[in-house]
Amino acid sequence: MTTARLILLGVIATAAGCFPDHDYTGDYEMTYAVTMTTPSDVDDVRAGLVDVAIHEGLNDEQFVDLGAQFCRLSATKGQATDANDYPFLTIPSQPCWFSPTPALTYPMILGGSGSVHTQDERLTIVLEGSYRDPKGGGGGVVLQLTESW
Repeated sequence: MTTARLILLGVIATAAGCFPDHDYTGDYEMTYAVTMTTPSDVDDVRAGLVDVAIHEGLNDEQFVDLGAQFCRLSATKGQATDANDYPFLTIPSQPCWFSPTPALTYPMILGGSGSVHTQDERLTIVLEGSYRDPKGGGGGVVLQLTESW
């Protein structure tokens, strides 16, 4: 009976170690694409490069600083559910902004997720929500950031 328990314990320990872990803390050069859609379905699409920094906070909290053109968001790190996946970042909806120029800022509410993809091992963050333009209009927004090579 003792041998069977030791074997079972070894199998459980080995299986638990098969799920990859990823420390998201660090600095990333990322490309971004912001798609802002008005109620009349007119899209305003902007793209560029941004330096993203992820720092650990208290407990499981992560701080995602999207750079000077964007905001700083809080996130939590989830665990991988499959041996072929990485853990992920969950980013609840929260206030943000996008400033394509120093004279123009779009207030936003964004939420979404981030993860490293197993195919190319690059960090991708996808956020969705709503925005307001300076003239009082607004609509839906999608922000996608992908780690540069």
